[in-house]
Formats: sequence, structure tokens, C-alpha cells
Amino acid sequence: MRGGVAKNPATPPDVLVKLAEDQEKWVRNSVAQNLATPPDILAKLAEDREEEVRNSVAENPATPPDILAKLARNESRAPSTENPSLILEDLLLHPTSRSSRSK
Repeated sequence: MRGGVAKNPATPPDVLVKLAEDQEKWVRNSVAQNLATPPDILAKLAEDREEEVRNSVAENPATPPDILAKLARNESRAPSTENPSLILEDLLLHPTSRSSRSK
């Protein structure tokens, strides 16, 4: 049930804050996937101990560019191709590296 609430775009931000602190990673992951999750919560989830949660933040089209850039700088994960904003950020920061990766 918590996962369904966490994914629901009509869930109030104060509820999403509580769910973003849930012990279960699948609940935090659902919050990270929610397009209505406020940027401050996405920023917190971008530092989650679970890679799956951080990846969901990166793939969320609502994630602000500064959070995407921080995730992209983390060498433990490759930039996501699921989020168009991150692709644009990657192209702007590394215009030649993207073309060499696609070969």
C-alpha cells in the first residue's frame, strides 16, 4: 500500500517526505519515480544508500538539472539514458565523450 501512495502524483508533499524516509527501499524508490515529488525530496533521495533509488531519481524527468549533474558526477554510475534532461546535461558538459560512447 505504501508503494502505491508513494507513486501517486496526488500524494501530498508532506506524505512523500515521510515515505522518502521509509526503511524499505522499494517505497523510497517509488517516491523517487513520482513525477510530483518535490525537488528537495529528490535531492535527498539522490544520496540514498541504494543504487536503485538513486537511479530512479536520475530517470525521473522532474529531477532538476543540478541534481542530475550531481548524480552524473558520481563515478559509481553511468549517466542514465532514460532521462532526456540528463542526456542534454551530459552533452553540454562532455560534447565529445557522448559521441565516442555511442560507437
